[in-house]
Amino acid sequence: MLGLIGYTSYTCNIRDLFCNFLLSPSKNPTIFKFGRKILYSVDAGDYYHFLYPFMSKTSFKYGAEIEFDEKGDYKLKCDGKIFEGNIECPLKWENGVEWNWEEEYIKIDNEYVKGYAGKNKGEIEFKDGIKLKNINKEFVVFLLSSSENKEIKHSKNLYFSIVNTSHNSGYKEDFSNIKFFQSGGREYPLYWSVVSEPGTLPIIVYRVDCELILPFKGSFEYYNFYMEKILEESFENKIKISEKLPVFYGIIKK
Repeated sequence: MLGLIGYTSYTCNIRDLFCNFLLSPSKNPTIFKFGRKILYSVDAGDYYHFLYPFMSKTSFKYGAEIEFDEKGDYKLKCDGKIFEGNIECPLKWENGVEWNWEEEYIKIDNEYVKGYAGKNKGEIEFKDGIKLKNINKEFVVFLLSSSENKEIKHSKNLYFSIVNTSHNSGYKEDFSNIKFFQSGGREYPLYWSVVSEPGTLPIIVYRVDCELILPFKGSFEYYNFYMEKILEESFENKIKISEKLPVFYGIIKK
């Protein structure tokens, strides 16, 4: 997933959300088992294309795991359901993640995490009365999670980060150079091929102006990219986030 959220603060990246069980994996994933006939054959060099027709839709629908069975006298076995139909939009999982490629966003909305990466819809609403309003950018990446591995409503401290995008200084893209590869009768873009200049440090961050609506009151702190506290204020149920401040992440205290 989460690649689901792109830009997050150092305290709550997507890996940490899974490792701390704030985002649960699939309850009954399909297990794809690699036997010795592919592990120790020339096909091993191209295992991705061998696996893709079996795994792509199934992993999106049910979740997937991979096992290696070096003693098994076979190429591939599947333990679980295989999905061969059409993936419908939006795609929703039981862990609160929703992927809506037609509306151009990915959203996380469960008891532990609120996250959004995609087009600005004017107002982004989550369960439990949490909202983002008056966003001044067309695209936004937002993440809010507990610092205590508890549900948000039971947590005294929450972390959040929000940004429009970021890139290296001097970074350039040229979409006229985009390349594609063929698989299963379809063309897939190679996204890296549009990068004409990778750029260098420092990283340029495009910040966001918005309001974060919360169903409780408390105080919040802003920290910059040097991890220095730059602002501390109390709030009733609304936090004003300004793009004029060099905010890297914020801490909400109930």
